[in-house]
Amino acid sequence: MSTIITIGKKALAIILDIIIWGLGHAVIGKIKRGVGIFLLGFTIVFAASFFIPFPYSLLVGLAYLIWLISDLLKIINSVNKHVSISTDPNSVYRK
Repeated sequence: MSTIITIGKKALAIILDIIIWGLGHAVIGKIKRGVGIFLLGFTIVFAASFFIPFPYSLLVGLAYLIWLISDLLKIINSVNKHVSISTDPNSVYRK
């Protein structure tokens, strides 16, 4: 059974995702997704560095980072919503 992801763990996951792409996803339990995100991000930025001049290629990485954090927050909110519904004694979804 999953547990609620606290604000502290959410902040840690965001900080780790900024430092190393995908590490925050691994912290919240999405290890395969975290590895995939790291490899995809590395590939995108590496490829962009060949086709886009230097200062603008950093914008590709920044856009990817913004998407990465929004994806992380979407997953955390989904997990917390699922856990709160499944633990609510008055919930019709309780098993």
